[in-house]
Amino acid sequence: MGWDAFAYWICFLSGIAYASVAALLGGLFGFGHGGAEAGGMEPAAHDFGTSHDVGAGHGEATAGVGPEEVAISPLSPMTLATFSTVFGGTGLILTRMFHYNLYVSLPSAVAAGLLVAGAVFSIFYRLFNAVQGTSEVTMANLVGLTGEVTVAIPAAGVGGVAYIALGNRQTALARSQEGEDIPLHTPVRVVRVVGSTIYVTVLDKPERSGEASAS
Repeated sequence: MGWDAFAYWICFLSGIAYASVAALLGGLFGFGHGGAEAGGMEPAAHDFGTSHDVGAGHGEATAGVGPEEVAISPLSPMTLATFSTVFGGTGLILTRMFHYNLYVSLPSAVAAGLLVAGAVFSIFYRLFNAVQGTSEVTMANLVGLTGEVTVAIPAAGVGGVAYIALGNRQTALARSQEGEDIPLHTPVRVVRVVGSTIYVTVLDKPERSGEASAS
């Protein structure tokens, strides 16, 4: 076996080994960023992805800073492992099965590795950005949602609210928009979002309605 075939074997086996170990450890598709992972999205109850107020005056959420963008590097472990495996495998096929020399096998193996690694990168780039886009829509649609107080909200403190978003029950830290006590199990509506805290207002206030009609 020549040194070129030996090098192809090393690349092929190392790519396979790395991909197997990384997949088992959950690190193959991790890109070192907290904004999104292949396993799913971070629930909106934990991070609304903005450090600015979400305006409710027009019935929709607007944020100056969006959630952390998905950053996938072309030199990520996934693409490097893919390139190494395809490069080595193609080189072995051309040298061992078809007996091509190095001048044919090497550029062909490089081209095949780049082509497949680029395709894999493109697929996962689109996938991760689609996941991020779905997360952004969920966050933007929080304003206007109704929910129920699960932890009583003090006038100057933080409580908890549960609401339904995209068919799932979510919970979030909550404050009173009017700065008043809101008891447990009170129905409320989300009017704005600041950081990871939602601001809510009580849905039914008969005493205020009575005052308004009397005036």
